[in-house]
Amino acid sequence: MDGENIKKLKKKFRGFWLGIKVTKRGKYKEPILGKIIAKAKTHHGLHCVLKDPDVYETFAGKTPTQAVLF
Repeated sequence: MDGENIKKLKKKFRGFWLGIKVTKRGKYKEPILGKIIAKAKTHHGLHCVLKDPDVYETFAGKTPTQAVLF
């Protein structure tokens, strides 16, 4: 298998922002498999990996309700 299931990665790293290099997309181009290339407690901590268009950025946990500033 080329990468891990993204749903499983989000459960494994609950509470972290994840930078995931997408290795497989579904029928509607949604990320299905990938490899973690970065994780951080804050969204700002992932900016170093956002230059790659194949990096999927997601929060692994309950969606934050406070505003996130970029």
